[in-house]
Amino acid sequence: MDQFFPGIPQNVPVYQLLADAFLDDDTLHLQGEMVAYEGPPNEHMAPLNDLAKARMQKMMDHLERCAMEKAELVGRKYTGRLTDLGDLIMQATSDAKVLQERAQTEAIKRAMPQPLSATPTPGLPTQKPLAIRKQEIDAKTTVKSYGNTVRQGRAAPEPIHKAGQDRLTGNAPLEG
Repeated sequence: MDQFFPGIPQNVPVYQLLADAFLDDDTLHLQGEMVAYEGPPNEHMAPLNDLAKARMQKMMDHLERCAMEKAELVGRKYTGRLTDLGDLIMQATSDAKVLQERAQTEAIKRAMPQPLSATPTPGLPTQKPLAIRKQEIDAKTTVKSYGNTVRQGRAAPEPIHKAGQDRLTGNAPLEG
């Protein structure tokens, strides 16, 4: 690779541009130019070294898988990826129509669930009222909270911050 770019290490992919392209450096690179480029390649870049060929193959395999998934999603037979811009636009428009029609029919299927009857079913006659069940649960637990102390007849705990005795009030004593 040193014959392409002296001083560039062997682990940098090198491509020849088959069409004008803006790359990551925000510069227009012209057709026929050779570039040492570590970003993702595109279909208009011819690989010139082994690393570039490996990256290009990985990218082409990914595009092929995506095209197969899209064909399966819209329910059409996959015959290969299109490269002609007019054919791509026509296929994308057709796929969008299929997906839009499918979304409209699926929206109809997703209706709000309806109750089985208009009146709610009463609780079981053997079931205790909710207040009694809560008391029984509180009696079984080993965890006691201070939030329930008023209800249980105990006095509320003292506040943590007292006016004039902590740093959270303006009347706090000076430290130091």
